[in-house]
Amino acid sequence: MVRGKVGALLVSVSALPLFALAVPAAAQTSAADGQQAADVDGENAIVVTGRRGSIEAAADLERNSDVLKSIVTADDIGQFGDPTVAESLQRIPGLSINRQNGEGQQVSIRGLPTEFATVTVDGARLGTTDPDINSTNLDFFSADNLSQIEVTKALTPEQDADAIAGSINLKTNSAFRRGKDSVGGRAEVAYDEKRESWNPKVSGDFTKIFNLPSGNRIGLAGSVTWSQRKTFTDDVRVDDGLEFVANDRSLADPRYVIVDDCTGSKVVECFLRPQQYDFRGETRNTDRLSVNGALEFEFGDTVLEFRGTYSQADTDRYANRQTYIMERSEKAEIIEMGPDFGELIDSRTERRMRPTDFSNTVYTLGFDGKTEAGDWTVTYGGYYARNKEDMAEMELRYRADDVRLFYDHMDRYGINTALGRQSASKVDPLLPESYTLVSDRINERFQNSVDKNWVLYYDIERKFSMFGNDAAVKIGAKYRNRTREFNFDRNEIAVTPGESLGDFSRLDPTLSMSDLPILFDPPRSEVEAKLSELRAGGTILGSEIGNSSVLASVSDDYTGKEEILAGYSQFTVRPAANLQVIAGVRMEASDFSSWGSRVRDLVYNDVATTAIVDALTAGGVSQAEIDVFRQSRLPVVPVVPFQGGNDYLEFFPSVNLKWEPLYNLVVRLSYSEGLKRPEFREAAAVQQFVTNEKGLEEELISDVIATTYGGTLTSVAQAEAAIAAAVAAGGKPQFVTEGDSLRDPTLDPLTSQNFDASVAWYPSRNTVLSVSGFYKKIKNFIFPVGVAGADVQAFGYLPDDGTATGFGVDRFNTFVNGDKAKIYGVEFSFYQAFRFLPKPLDGFYVEGNVTLADSEATAPLVDRTFPFPDQSNMIGNLSVGYENDLFSLRGAAVYQGSRLRVLNEGRLRDANDMAGDLLEDKRTQFDISARVNVTKDIQFYFDALNITNAGDRRFFRGGNMALTGNIVGRNEQYGATYQGGVRVRF
Repeated sequence: MVRGKVGALLVSVSALPLFALAVPAAAQTSAADGQQAADVDGENAIVVTGRRGSIEAAADLERNSDVLKSIVTADDIGQFGDPTVAESLQRIPGLSINRQNGEGQQVSIRGLPTEFATVTVDGARLGTTDPDINSTNLDFFSADNLSQIEVTKALTPEQDADAIAGSINLKTNSAFRRGKDSVGGRAEVAYDEKRESWNPKVSGDFTKIFNLPSGNRIGLAGSVTWSQRKTFTDDVRVDDGLEFVANDRSLADPRYVIVDDCTGSKVVECFLRPQQYDFRGETRNTDRLSVNGALEFEFGDTVLEFRGTYSQADTDRYANRQTYIMERSEKAEIIEMGPDFGELIDSRTERRMRPTDFSNTVYTLGFDGKTEAGDWTVTYGGYYARNKEDMAEMELRYRADDVRLFYDHMDRYGINTALGRQSASKVDPLLPESYTLVSDRINERFQNSVDKNWVLYYDIERKFSMFGNDAAVKIGAKYRNRTREFNFDRNEIAVTPGESLGDFSRLDPTLSMSDLPILFDPPRSEVEAKLSELRAGGTILGSEIGNSSVLASVSDDYTGKEEILAGYSQFTVRPAANLQVIAGVRMEASDFSSWGSRVRDLVYNDVATTAIVDALTAGGVSQAEIDVFRQSRLPVVPVVPFQGGNDYLEFFPSVNLKWEPLYNLVVRLSYSEGLKRPEFREAAAVQQFVTNEKGLEEELISDVIATTYGGTLTSVAQAEAAIAAAVAAGGKPQFVTEGDSLRDPTLDPLTSQNFDASVAWYPSRNTVLSVSGFYKKIKNFIFPVGVAGADVQAFGYLPDDGTATGFGVDRFNTFVNGDKAKIYGVEFSFYQAFRFLPKPLDGFYVEGNVTLADSEATAPLVDRTFPFPDQSNMIGNLSVGYENDLFSLRGAAVYQGSRLRVLNEGRLRDANDMAGDLLEDKRTQFDISARVNVTKDIQFYFDALNITNAGDRRFFRGGNMALTGNIVGRNEQYGATYQGGVRVRF
């Protein structure tokens, strides 16, 4: 082998990186001025000032805790100016986040998959607009609207059983929790380095308490936040799998062929390559509005709360993509190849431009009540939550065929790429006019997603005395109903032939703002004008393209419904003054059903069809016969209604022990059981098959027509004979059937046994040390797997016979219940304030936490042990700060370790080959924050976020049988953000 050549809030007072402090389930904290407030509504309204004060107040609460929690107060939320709640949550001990386009979305607890954690707003379970997941995207909500965040890491019977990693409750502003009248506001502007844009943000909030003559109270609270964020993201992406390419001759005279694996006796050397890869540049302009309000009543022994939240995010996205397609090139079309480089001909490149508009709305309405009567306490309420997304987009897709492709330095970071002319008779990919509109069509897509949740609950608690100490018994019931609807429509629009990239009046050589070689950048205004012009003059296709218009409109559509009826009993007792036990059992009856479709799309090679039609025309065949032949090669898509579901009844015992052997030492032990229901991407009634005519290549059919038939075809029979000869010459099956997304509504839920232990030591107010361990024993976990070859028979399918009429399948992606897994780890946290040092050194403090975790899993079709998907091996936070009455300064680092994302995402034929596993690389983000107190009510601040330009990098493991190492799967880069502003609080 020979190597080829390729030419963004408040600064230092944040308590977000709290270590795993345990605080009372009933305790509440809120931000205000001063040191401490009186008991409010039976809850502690803790008032703190300064970063150190907030940490120490939380440490004081820890001694009265029932279960392991982390609580963050209003003064601490969003201290680094994080644009969304998700990015604020990454600073809490044991929490990390998943990102998309540079923004945090889902939250992980203790490095476990994000689906293992539940998210609520004021106790209301949120839905999602994402068609694939159950877990909530948190990029829609501003941290400025919150008064408190609670993260619970141990289950009790009164909690939903599906929070096996933990639960996150976002509490909006409350007058009773704040404990006084207040008004506040914030104004800031942020600078996005990569986009070179200025992003404004304003927010305001108030609380008002009315003390009635009767001694009763009424509370009002509200807040509003508006922000605008403009971003740009670079991304290198491999989405369509990997393939092996082997040299089956010699090093001196190589011939490279596509193979299933590297085990053949004739294999001299073997490499991995992507079937295709993309360079993407994406701009996003997002306007967000978040509003919430609360009306609270306190009448004697009854407290009533009515709450509502509303959030809207309108996003204008413009995606640019350059796609490089290598899967067509093998044998003589591979000039040279090595582990991380190659030179190919007969390749293809596409230039795609896609403007998109999204509108997301989320609102919740809730009612909670509590009535006390002597030793009895009754709590009751309900809520309704609705998520809705509307999307509309259009796309221009231009293609240059038969090009020369050079690539090298293919690794986990990316792929260096260059294009050249294949021969003098072929197009030049460095000229815009060489890129013509694919199939003389444009397309438009519309998407609508709705997720509705409503809940009713009722709890009764009776307090009494046992062993000379307080005890209580509690029972309750809860009904939860969820309906999920997803609808997608796509229109294909035929336009006048001959459109090319060269038609634009202005073209920059490469995409502006991007560091990637995305060629030919027309102004967005011209792209949108071109789309409008083509749509107005085009024809929306229906029967003209077979049933593919039906496919595009129904293949992803589904409805899902989930009903859960739960009940529990819980007993709290103190056998000794320093020992508390909470034990009980929870029952949940679940009923899931889904309706959708099963489709199979038969797609012929349209380039080969065009070559054959040209030869028939040249041979004098009548237009009527040609039309019949062309019609026979149009896409055929049978659509079959598909539905399924599952129901099950589960019991979940749990016990939590808290022991205080010394006044400054707290020990906790807990055992609980829980479950994780299937995600929509796993269990929605959607199954898609695609049969592609991969064995008929345009170059081969053209050669057969030229050499065997003299360049013309005089009958359709000759055309069919030419097709058979071309397929035989290629040596591959004419058709290949693959399953793009095979979901299974009958999947069983994952179940988990959870063991937790923790020790916390408080030698002084200036020092806190804690350590905790956890172990989870999991059964029936659900994971994605690529299935190929003979393994398809294990799922009831026949192996692919290479024909258009067969019922077999060559490979597919699906989800299966795994065998078993175990996840275990340990958390360490510390805090030290250096008040004992002489001034001015007494203002320094340091805090940190780290979670170390490991896992093992086994599953059908995979004869190896592998890490549990989506589980990070290490996450941590470290902060060093200084504060006094005038100013504060703080630096922080957030680290997330590597993790396995998807098993065999490369869709290799052998799922035991680790080369196809997709991993996420480790990530470290550094931030700096500073503030100056102008007065006790006015503060200026500055934040520098992600100053190390940490991105989101995923890669295929590679190696194993092939000589190729890591291969990029995704490499998103979005740069740093700098922001400053002013905050007032009266």
